[in-house]
Amino acid sequence: MRNHAAAVLCLFLYGMPGSAGEPQGKVAAPDIQDAVQRGLEFLTTEAITWKEARRCASCHHAPMMIWSLSEAKKQGYAVDDKALTEVITWVLAKDDPGKVFPNPPPKVGADNVKPVRQGPLTLALAFAATPVPERDDREGIARLIDPLLDDQAEDGSWSLPAGGRPPLVDTKETMTLWTLLALKMADVKQRSKDDHRGVWEKGLKWLAANSPGDSHQAAVLHLLLEQKQGKKREELRPQVDALLTRQNADGGWSQTKDMPSDAYATGQTLFAMGLLGMDAREKSVQTAQAFLLKTQQKEGSWPMVSRPTAKEGKGAKDTGPITYVGSAWGTIGLMRSAPRLIGGAKVIE
Repeated sequence: MRNHAAAVLCLFLYGMPGSAGEPQGKVAAPDIQDAVQRGLEFLTTEAITWKEARRCASCHHAPMMIWSLSEAKKQGYAVDDKALTEVITWVLAKDDPGKVFPNPPPKVGADNVKPVRQGPLTLALAFAATPVPERDDREGIARLIDPLLDDQAEDGSWSLPAGGRPPLVDTKETMTLWTLLALKMADVKQRSKDDHRGVWEKGLKWLAANSPGDSHQAAVLHLLLEQKQGKKREELRPQVDALLTRQNADGGWSQTKDMPSDAYATGQTLFAMGLLGMDAREKSVQTAQAFLLKTQQKEGSWPMVSRPTAKEGKGAKDTGPITYVGSAWGTIGLMRSAPRLIGGAKVIE
């Protein structure tokens, strides 16, 4: 319930970082707002540049721009509506100028598995994660979901070929979690070819039968999926506590235990915490926000490194995609974990 006390609470929110190992002090709410606004400007500019230069919606720029700006609109931030509409119209156009809907890929690998079409997957997530009241995306989401249902393997999982760069191309467990989240958030009831519930139950059965890996991204997604299935915060306390033990001394989270903290892992974690009702009144959130404020670059992005495809391999020379997605998660994480903007005043609901 919104009230005057809640609005007053938002004048100053929480901790600015001290040393890298010990974030402390206070993070002012205007500093979070400024970081979000700069992040949104970076994401908008880079998405339009990518669209015009590459003529491809990709699985990173267009989806994460739509997701970030839609979240921002819902929370009252200033966004470039013209640019957002341009990208949405482009990715959902019937003649598919953004190459979103490729033909079904051939089966690959020893398991003879057909890879999930990543463009429709990431776009379905982007549209479904933060519905915007004045925009009706249901028809577009339905078009994006159909390929995902077709791409489910016989065992109930979804996957991508080995060799793609993590974290965007990740394990079978992670890709199955992402796809189930897309189906759940999109609230797909049925379609002409298949029964959606059968697809959903097969996917859950596969997850239950396969031991979870040690991926931070997978840990976040397991938590999100259980929350979307109706579990409350207290029921999820063991998973939340396990996630909190992964937090580094600098306030951030790492994609893997061998990597430093970054905006990708930290933003995803803050997004999950926000959905669970955890906000900047909690120390773990405060220190994560402080980490993101300290590491954001002047133009609004966050520094990211490209992960190699193999243990002894090298990262990609072009770090544009991972920098873009990491910056999107940093921006989304700050928005989800900070008070919402209501008519210029921040309130905690």
